[in-house]
Amino acid sequence: MTITSFKIIPKRLISVAFFTVFFTSVYGQSDSSTIEDPIIKELFSISLEDLLNMEVTVAGTNTTTLRETPGIITVITQNEIETSGARDMVDLLRTVPGFEFAGDIENTIALGVRGNYGIEGKILLLIDGQEINETGYGSIIWGSRFFLDNIKKIEIIRGPGSAIYGGIAELAVINIITKKGDDIDGAYLTSSYGISNNIRSRVNGQFGFGTEQLIKNLNISVTGSYSEANRSNETIDYATNFIDETNGASATQNYADSSLIKNLDLNLNLKYKSLTINAIYQDHSIEDNHSSANWLKFGGLYIGSKYELNITPKLKITPQIRWKKVDPWTYAGDLTATTYQFLATNYRTNEQITTQYEINKQLKLTLGTELYQDRAVKPSDTLLYNNNRSSISYSNLGAFGEILLSNKVANFIIGARFDNHSQFGNAFVPRFAITKTINKLHFKGLLSRAYKAPVIYNFEINPNIKPEFTNVAEIEAGYQFNDHIAVISNIFYTKIIDPIIYHYDGETFEEFYFNLDQASTIGAEIDVKVKHHWGYINMSYSYYKNNNTKAEPYLNQGLDDNLLNGFPAHKISIVSGIDIHKQLTISPTFIYNSQKTGFFYQEEFWEGYGPAIYDPSLIINLAIHYKINKNFKVTLAAYDLLKENHIAASAYDSGYQGTPFMGQEFTIKLYYQF
Repeated sequence: MTITSFKIIPKRLISVAFFTVFFTSVYGQSDSSTIEDPIIKELFSISLEDLLNMEVTVAGTNTTTLRETPGIITVITQNEIETSGARDMVDLLRTVPGFEFAGDIENTIALGVRGNYGIEGKILLLIDGQEINETGYGSIIWGSRFFLDNIKKIEIIRGPGSAIYGGIAELAVINIITKKGDDIDGAYLTSSYGISNNIRSRVNGQFGFGTEQLIKNLNISVTGSYSEANRSNETIDYATNFIDETNGASATQNYADSSLIKNLDLNLNLKYKSLTINAIYQDHSIEDNHSSANWLKFGGLYIGSKYELNITPKLKITPQIRWKKVDPWTYAGDLTATTYQFLATNYRTNEQITTQYEINKQLKLTLGTELYQDRAVKPSDTLLYNNNRSSISYSNLGAFGEILLSNKVANFIIGARFDNHSQFGNAFVPRFAITKTINKLHFKGLLSRAYKAPVIYNFEINPNIKPEFTNVAEIEAGYQFNDHIAVISNIFYTKIIDPIIYHYDGETFEEFYFNLDQASTIGAEIDVKVKHHWGYINMSYSYYKNNNTKAEPYLNQGLDDNLLNGFPAHKISIVSGIDIHKQLTISPTFIYNSQKTGFFYQEEFWEGYGPAIYDPSLIINLAIHYKINKNFKVTLAAYDLLKENHIAASAYDSGYQGTPFMGQEFTIKLYYQF
């Protein structure tokens, strides 16, 4: 996986791209000058200043501009999503400063932020206000799961969000906003097909239907997707923790033949006047690579509604109800006794009331309460929780508030959240922010406390487990040099106290959760945005350094004291959309990761893992978009042109060697708007 000399783009891809562009430009229609792609037109007509002053809600209870919101924020617009050529959310999130993926058990991948791994309840994913994290471990598993044609905008907090969202938003928040009826105003279909190593690597279909006025005041949309894709095209055979006392048995043998991922998503949105109703169904299945089951499954059913009640022009009350049924880390197919015991269905009911009051133009107050109940049920009375029953439940009552004071000096934001959980007790997380915009210049100073709340399986393994808390300090400064160039930079300090650590004992086959000593990182991130009539270029650099972390599972046994396992210290990403012609846009992407470390396979029986060093990698992707007519668009794309075969390194002792990404792949995508 070292960086080698630049490899020539395959002649077959160049030939296909040239032929497609030439053929469609000559024969697609008689007068190409009359074609106007509204997507491309909008992309290059939005000014840089409008982008920087875009209103966001993810970082606070009040709607504020990107430059004044109390958080370090990345916003990815619909136009950037569509021109990126990204296959799914993994491709997109890997371009976000400070974000990178690590490998986990069962050949899964999960997200880390600023050097800290966030798989279990530390990074919150929202889709149209619904919490997608499963409630058994709090995790989100990525890869060929969340697809992009149905997304309008993504808002990301690159930092803590617990003061608003509670104990599952410790390190970051990802807020996905899908297309609604007025965004679609009709229907569309997309279809993608991929090839890697001369075999089919993926097939994907997405659709959307929506209208703003199906009947008077009713906005409705239905979107969905189905996908079958391989995790990787690699062939690897190695021993892991799952071995016997003699020769060992491989948990992963051939990713090219046994890493299929199937995914089904359906999303219904209804808005009638001030009432919003949303329902999401997900079925995400990963082919299991050892004999204990056929499939590892995630997903569930998510239903939510909210009503915005405008009492007066200055007073708004918003009640919300959310309900979800999820199957966390469950198995299907030919089960063994080991995998059968993990089967469970989890339910969460969530009620919330938020009150917003504008005292005057300078002072706004937000108060809210939230109650949720978690319940987990085993499929058999012979499978018991710690309470000696086949079901168990917990509850949490929370209260939060925020004051926004705006004056000539600056914007001052003071907020806090208090939670009382039926098992672990109390948690209090305050935050304080100062933001200021002076013409083309803006500043932010942020002090936050966040926490990761233990969830059901944390308690099952260790009933006395405590929450982990995180203290974060951030400073951001940005400057818009002219109508075409802006630079935003920040520095951060993160300290996790009593981190919750998972451990598996291969000799006794026991699992453990412990609160261990601190984990800490410091670093900096820089965003450069260039926007012109010919398109855009978004460039970023991110850096983190281990800052006296003492939690041993995060350390790499002295290989590099500046690194924590799983994540490179340096990352550079360049994402662009270049308008070559009214009908043609090219979008090259570059992602550079410096050296990183991780856990490696076990070489001798139960003697633990040796450290591994992964060489720097440079991932180059290229997408070519061609508009045949006003309704029909074709995208040709190539991924990992240098054949780096990037590995998601194990960030802790998970019993696996790391999870390979898909290597070099070529795709074609068709988009039709009705």
